[in-house]
Amino acid sequence: MLYRKPVTAALLSCLMPGLGQVYNGEVPKALFLWVIGGTLWFFLPWYMPTPRWIVFGVLWALALWDSVRAVTRINQDIEHYIKTLSDSSSGAKQKAPIPTIRSKESSRERL
Repeated sequence: MLYRKPVTAALLSCLMPGLGQVYNGEVPKALFLWVIGGTLWFFLPWYMPTPRWIVFGVLWALALWDSVRAVTRINQDIEHYIKTLSDSSSGAKQKAPIPTIRSKESSRERL
């Protein structure tokens, strides 16, 4: 398990939509983006009055956003996994202190 850098995923997605997904290990998602992009490239001028660059700009932005979001999620999952391993290897589980919602004045009054 390797940490991935959001900047690298973003730069790869800027080069070509789907490369950031390949960097994240999400190859099926990248293939889907490439199939959708290729299909739109060939059929968009014939069936839609919208210019190609608007549709591809939206596709590019979504691929960029998704690659950075996925890297963040993957890194959080790795950190959680490492924390779980370190907690389980310490033997006895430590209980977390229960937070109290008392103000300082109320605790002084009880004394």
